[in-house]
Amino acid sequence: MSGPGLEALGALKQLVHKLAGSGGTFGFWEISNAAERAKTACEALLESPSMDRWRSIEGHLEELRNAVNGALDGG
Repeated sequence: MSGPGLEALGALKQLVHKLAGSGGTFGFWEISNAAERAKTACEALLESPSMDRWRSIEGHLEELRNAVNGALDGG
């Protein structure tokens, strides 16, 4: 993995890291936990790229999206 894909993945890792911290700070534990899992998946992909790891990130981002939507809905 190189170039723009690597940069984008690094940026995604930083964003989900910030969401994990902010979620915890404000008591949104589902968001925090989902973001932490997404960050871990990004780190794994950066360390050893594979299609399975890409799919894992997609799943974690879906989980994060659901957690955010749940928080917005008052859940």
